[in-house]
Amino acid sequence: MKKIKKGKVFKAVGGLLLIGITAFIFDCYGIDIKWQEEVRMMDGEMLILHRTAKFGQFKGGDWSGPEGREEKEMSLEVLKLPANWVAPPVWRTDYVPILLDYQPQEYTWSVVATFYWCKSWWLLGGAALPYVEYQSIHGGPWQVIPLEERLFGRTSNLLTGPSYKGEPRRTQTKWLREVIPNYKETPNLVTAEETDWRNRRAGNMYRTILAKWDNNCSPFVSREMIWWQEEVSMADGAILLLHREASRGEAGTYGPEVPTYWLNGYGRGRPFLRMPSEKLEMRKLPPNWTLPPIWRTEYVPILLDYQPQEHIWSIVATHLDCKGWELLGRPSLPYVEYQSKDGGPWQIILLEQRLMGRKSNLFPGVRSGGGPELVTSEETDRYLQSADIRYQRVLSDWNPNSCSPNLEGK
Repeated sequence: MKKIKKGKVFKAVGGLLLIGITAFIFDCYGIDIKWQEEVRMMDGEMLILHRTAKFGQFKGGDWSGPEGREEKEMSLEVLKLPANWVAPPVWRTDYVPILLDYQPQEYTWSVVATFYWCKSWWLLGGAALPYVEYQSIHGGPWQVIPLEERLFGRTSNLLTGPSYKGEPRRTQTKWLREVIPNYKETPNLVTAEETDWRNRRAGNMYRTILAKWDNNCSPFVSREMIWWQEEVSMADGAILLLHREASRGEAGTYGPEVPTYWLNGYGRGRPFLRMPSEKLEMRKLPPNWTLPPIWRTEYVPILLDYQPQEHIWSIVATHLDCKGWELLGRPSLPYVEYQSKDGGPWQIILLEQRLMGRKSNLFPGVRSGGGPELVTSEETDRYLQSADIRYQRVLSDWNPNSCSPNLEGK
């Protein structure tokens, strides 16, 4: 029997240990991948994109990301396009891009994105459809806009399920040769044909932009719920009564702690913890006003507005930290506006000029230890006098430099 050298045994064992440690690190700290992708546009033009994707720890559940991982950040950068097209800026958010569209005459780019996990749907405000649309005009910054009806029914043209093991996914080469006629392997590029075939195996909401969605997302509920009643003074002097709730996790669970908020000493000595969700529900309003649905999102509501003649409700909300600003697509102003018409579902819209400069009328400071059962409009006014300026009123000008340092290297 041939004698095995100890050195070879140690090398083999060391190699296996290295593989195991690497896998453990990937599961604990997530994965960052990059690739180039060919994209077929509606008019037949072929573009080349540089794409990145960051995935968190393995979880499983909801719809799940590739191999059950949560998406952390995805980006698109156009590398090659027709000479007369205006290039957009790099697109980067936590959502999953599934459709890229361009209108040459208007110099307008659109990206429709969705999610793998229901928590991300919650961050969209519990939207009626599982999408968020971003738009860039004349190469300007990406802005969140209401989903355009012209995009309903469109087939996805972006790879919706990149592998956390890396792209191009050459472990599928044999299968691709069988299903794609005249398939040619491209070592450093995911082709449009490959994207089409792989997307056909995805769920309906990833393959096509749906006009109707069977919502299977159960509400995201965290461990501790804080609730209170709140008086709100409207622009016309009407006083409403709201029921509000906020759920929160442990410090550092979803991001850094934010400054402690006070209300008559409640919660003193305990830091406020970043909230996974906010809830606002109307309990008392004038008899001729339309009742809107319950509003839910992660962002902090600061202004409630109603236009009686149009039966339109609006809520302006802001973020607690830079992570929330990133989820909004890094807008030039630190706000997102939600609108409900005739009691219909809340939808994200572009921040209206008419609301800029308006004084806040909602209490933004939740107490971690609880507080009074009723927050009056006078207490809200007193608190806002010492709050951060972006909570006091809807700003028309804001310097995002406080968040920008956190984005270096992305």
